[in-house]
Amino acid sequence: MLFVLLFIFSLIFIFAIRKKTRLLHFGTFRFAKTITHNQHRFYLEEVAFDNRQQAIHGYFQLAPALQNYGKVQETEYDFFDFYSVVLRFDDCTMKLVRRLDNVRLIKSETPMSIAEFEQQIAEIVYREV
Repeated sequence: MLFVLLFIFSLIFIFAIRKKTRLLHFGTFRFAKTITHNQHRFYLEEVAFDNRQQAIHGYFQLAPALQNYGKVQETEYDFFDFYSVVLRFDDCTMKLVRRLDNVRLIKSETPMSIAEFEQQIAEIVYREV
């Protein structure tokens, strides 16, 4: 009996340690996964909202919240549609994209310039993964 309890608590402890912290704290969590594309690893996280208007509102809460990740080295916004922002930090580059009623984050696992990052993720930004 003691062995079974110890085993259950060990499993709970292992799952608690392995769980990645979410970067998008608004909206309904859809998925988080790490993929390899063009020999680079990217972390994707997506949240959903009830409708397009809530997604816009959520996007404008998420974009400034991502700046708390660390010291921003470089930023690029799309000033026409306000649907994407790219932030470069010391250890990674992130892009936040609003897609209808979803908001997706793409984060590189290695530091790269914004131009290189945009080129690497061009095929996966709007694609279902």
